[in-house]
Amino acid sequence: MRHRAAFERLTRFGFVDALALGRPARAPLTHCHCRETRCLHVQTQWHNRSLKPWQTDYVFVSAPLACAVTACSVVPWGRGRCSDHAPLVLVLDLNVNPGCV
Repeated sequence: MRHRAAFERLTRFGFVDALALGRPARAPLTHCHCRETRCLHVQTQWHNRSLKPWQTDYVFVSAPLACAVTACSVVPWGRGRCSDHAPLVLVLDLNVNPGCV
């Protein structure tokens, strides 16, 4: 898959996928079409021609900032809204570990 190269490059530059941190903890995505053994995907898009859950939106943070992520989640959106993409919310607590950033 072409997108893997971009994600690998972000990781090499020290960025962390905040949604994949699983804060708060969540169940695996039902009916995910990935083949990963530990699926961390979350549905961010509702495609008008597909019933499969799609994650096409991500939030990346620097590695030093990753320890301050207390939550990164998708606002429940679904079909029939003004956009086929759900809003993402990132919550940082910079007081959680003062030496973290």
